[in-house]
Amino acid sequence: MNGSAAQYLDLRQIAQLLGFENPEAYPSVHCNLCGVLAAMQSVGVSLEEGLRRFNELFPGVLQQGGTTDSGQLETFFREAFDWFAVPCPFNHTNSTVLALVTIQGGQLNPQGGVPHWVRVTRVSNDRVWSYNPYGNAEECADWVTFREAWADTPTNENVRYRLVVASR
Repeated sequence: MNGSAAQYLDLRQIAQLLGFENPEAYPSVHCNLCGVLAAMQSVGVSLEEGLRRFNELFPGVLQQGGTTDSGQLETFFREAFDWFAVPCPFNHTNSTVLALVTIQGGQLNPQGGVPHWVRVTRVSNDRVWSYNPYGNAEECADWVTFREAWADTPTNENVRYRLVVASR
């Protein structure tokens, strides 16, 4: 690992260890691996296996040192791991995010048991604000409470978190 961030990997050395062709063509410090590494962590594969699969799907991309786009990440999930993935363009002014959460008494509550859609309006490091149609008002919750209410929604069968991203 080189640089000041964990994602700054010496791909030249890794390419050599993995037996990639022309390992000297890979950057010694690659600073744009966040999408690839986040995808690999999501599916639970090793660094070696994930980079091998990405390199097979996108020959030359790792050598360029550039960032990955959402289409590449969608293909990576789908082709390398057989996961469903859809890139969702999100523009703060032209997009909206709806989350299926649980409520009780009309308010967000992880133990509520009643599935309910809210619109996420703002997010900070420790808080989530959402428009709740039940009371026609904006509510604020800490991330832990919001995440628990979002994850434990009864109708989210086989899915921990259900959301809809819409944009115009």
